[in-house]
Amino acid sequence: MLYNKKYLAGALISLAFFFVSFTVLNKIMQPYKSYEYIIQTLAANYIEEVNTENLHSNALKALLQSLDPYSKYYDKAETEDRKNAWAGILDYSVGINVVYRNDYTYVNSVNAGSPAEAADVRPGDKIAAINNEPIYRAFNKDIVAKLKGKENTTVELLLGRPTETESIKKVINRSAIPNIAIPYAKLLPNGNGYIKLQHFYGNAADTLKQLITDWQKGKQPFESLILDMRNNRGGGVKQATEIAGLFLPKESIVYHHKKRNANFEAVKTAIAPIAPLLPLVVLIDENSMSAAELVAGALQDYDRAVIMGENSFGKGLVQQTWYNGDSTSMYFTISKYYTPLKRCIQKIDHEGHYLKSDRERLNEQPYSPQKKQWFTTKNGRKFFDYSGIVPDVTLTKPQQNEYVKRVVSSFALYDFANAYRNNNNKAPDLETFKIDNKLYKDFIEFLELQENNIELPITKEVASIENFITQTVADNSLMQQFEQFKQSLNQAKQAIHQQNEKQLKAILSETILIRYYNLKGKYAYQFKNDDWVSEAINLLNNKKRYNEKLGL
Repeated sequence: MLYNKKYLAGALISLAFFFVSFTVLNKIMQPYKSYEYIIQTLAANYIEEVNTENLHSNALKALLQSLDPYSKYYDKAETEDRKNAWAGILDYSVGINVVYRNDYTYVNSVNAGSPAEAADVRPGDKIAAINNEPIYRAFNKDIVAKLKGKENTTVELLLGRPTETESIKKVINRSAIPNIAIPYAKLLPNGNGYIKLQHFYGNAADTLKQLITDWQKGKQPFESLILDMRNNRGGGVKQATEIAGLFLPKESIVYHHKKRNANFEAVKTAIAPIAPLLPLVVLIDENSMSAAELVAGALQDYDRAVIMGENSFGKGLVQQTWYNGDSTSMYFTISKYYTPLKRCIQKIDHEGHYLKSDRERLNEQPYSPQKKQWFTTKNGRKFFDYSGIVPDVTLTKPQQNEYVKRVVSSFALYDFANAYRNNNNKAPDLETFKIDNKLYKDFIEFLELQENNIELPITKEVASIENFITQTVADNSLMQQFEQFKQSLNQAKQAIHQQNEKQLKAILSETILIRYYNLKGKYAYQFKNDDWVSEAINLLNNKKRYNEKLGL
């Protein structure tokens, strides 16, 4: 009898446990049942036939994006592209970026080191046909899809070039398009080295290490280094750790990361540095983020380099790729980044992002001063956290006025540079090329052509006033005065060209050099004409001031 009572009690406990478990499980599963019901209902009743796979993918994208600005869901094609990106490969294609203009597709730019560059495809070439299929009123994404393909397969392009009377036929082998980590480097005669580091993908660390090693072994003196990480949006933290390890002692902490309800986990350098004592300046700006901030923060915490420029972006959230087993993937935040001193890099407070309205998300603010703490380096330098990386020496970028911005983004600049390239086959000297007064005069006259007319920032307002006078006031005297005002505006445009001559010449010089040397031309010109680089060189050449900035 006692046995039966024990059996009955056990059964009742098991039944109760099952009931509670079932209730909890049913509560957890209810949203998924609702989601399934919604998808099925839409598939059956929406006015247009819908692809449920695409609908599901869009829903998951919205779900991940609601968590914070960096969490993402990637479909099968996007997942494959991301695998290539981590390997330092932009795509498997021919290396052409396109622009749509007046119903036709043109080459906007050509990737450095690509098959298209080797085949002398140029910006401004009109893509008339791809594999004998005429191209007209085509979406850019469709053109890109036609150019992509398996490695070592071919694509045939029929191109139009203004200086050529007949179409140009190019048969190009598709290949991996490299994402070049170091597009430009220069070792000056006085021993100052400059390296432009664009990202932390692929073999960025090995490329940097090899370059520094070559300079160390060369006959020319190598006394100091400027590492330019402006506009470097990061990449792999493994690359960041290895790059920091080129300058920091073995077993140095490069960064910590901390998950929810977990302790700090330190990531350290694994090998002895190759340049432990090399004087070092790191350039950063508001677009330096993630892995770039890890390197800058580590070098700053150890008093190993002077950081110059602007306050960095402040991306201190760590994402992990999670493969879903169906060739799709998620990329979501799992922890936060901290410098060796445990300064959190994150600048904007995204807490509860998924609970906020769209307007609230757009207005998310930096962490409050009350949240921030001060940290002190071995040399006594003080820095606070939740602010990105604050430079040791603050520099200011030259600002472009609204008119100059319009010139930069105009087809007029694009067309003039393309025409110069097509009419001058001999490449200008990379180190000495500058726009002379005659070429600048030709450029300004080109800008003032009716079809290239760059509108003044107040053009729309002027048109609105003119419309008001003609349709509402109908005063001839006032209209005559207004016409005089418009003539004065045209004269003002000439004054604008004179006042901004230095900037416009620099923009045109850089654009023309890109037509011949690609990214190398861009950064070669910037190196010679960059006030920030000059400031960095001056600091490195002034040992006393350099040491003072490091707290020595």
